[in-house]
Amino acid sequence: MKTQKQVIKDFEDCIAFQKSVGEDTRHVESDLKHNLWHYENNDYHTCTKCKRPETAKYDNNEVMVEKQLCFGCNLWEKRLEEDFTKGNVFVYNRTMYSIGSYGISKDDYLGHSGTVFKITYPDGKQVISNNVWCGGDLPFWLTDGFKTATMERDINVEDVKHLL
Repeated sequence: MKTQKQVIKDFEDCIAFQKSVGEDTRHVESDLKHNLWHYENNDYHTCTKCKRPETAKYDNNEVMVEKQLCFGCNLWEKRLEEDFTKGNVFVYNRTMYSIGSYGISKDDYLGHSGTVFKITYPDGKQVISNNVWCGGDLPFWLTDGFKTATMERDINVEDVKHLL
C-alpha cells in the first residue's frame, strides 16, 4: 500500500496531466479531497489513459485491472467497442449521442423531451428524430479521428417529412 504522500503525488500528477490536455479536473480534485483515505487503505493502479488512480473495487473488474484503466476510461473503451459500431450513434461537439426509435405520442419516454432534431452525418446521410439521447462528453484521448455530425433543433417537421 502507498503512503498518503505517494497518493497525493499520484493525484497531483493526474491533475497536472489532465490540465495539460485541457480537461476539467474538478472531479479528480474532489476525489482526492474526499476519498484520500480510500486510496491510502487499498491497493490501486494508475490509469494508462488519463493517469487517474483507480482501486478497481467493482464486480467484473478484470478488464480494468488487466488494461490498467479507471472506471471512466474502461466505460469509454467498452462504448468504443460496442456502441460506436451501431449506426444510431454519432458525435456532435465532442459529445456522444444515440438515436432511439421515433416516438409516436407525447406519452412515449423520449430523449431530450421529444425535441425534434435533424442529424446530418459526415457522409451526408440525414436522420430526423424526436428521440435523441446524450451519452456523455468524450474523454480527451478519444476525440481524435471522429468525423462529427451536425444537429439542428426546432425544425419544422413538415419540411422534413420525406426523411422520416
